[in-house]
Amino acid sequence: MKPLEWAPWALAVIVTGWVAAVLTAPVLPAWPAAIVYGVSSLVCHQLPERSFHWGAAQFAVCARCTGIYIGAALATVAAAAIDPARAMRLRPFVRLVLFTSAAPTLVTVAAEWLGVWAPSHAVRLAAGLPLGASVMAIVALTLNYEQWLLRRHVPHPPPRP
Repeated sequence: MKPLEWAPWALAVIVTGWVAAVLTAPVLPAWPAAIVYGVSSLVCHQLPERSFHWGAAQFAVCARCTGIYIGAALATVAAAAIDPARAMRLRPFVRLVLFTSAAPTLVTVAAEWLGVWAPSHAVRLAAGLPLGASVMAIVALTLNYEQWLLRRHVPHPPPRP
């Protein structure tokens, strides 16, 4: 196995494990749930009215973050499974993919802030999926940074006498 060939799979395990912890936090024992809720509070507002619930227990993140996390988990597994040579063909489209995948989240957030629309939890989740997926796919696919470098030959200046 080449150096860092295992890195996308390790990332997939870590991300999928974290997403599983976030999604199961409402039914975890008290101390691990407290850790998950505490860490999740660093990146999510955790508003009850914008979060899914298991019975009376609120998820550790809001519906939009749930979508971002699920998308990230799915993408890391897919990126680990993809042939690195195929992934190289995606390099020219990275910015386009990021901007396009952020659009649904931006639209729903802007609509909420402007007060013109209050999307459902399902819409928030669906809007977050492509953003989480694209960001984590790019992270996973670029773990072997040398493959993603633009290999342009830059001549070195001649040595000074």
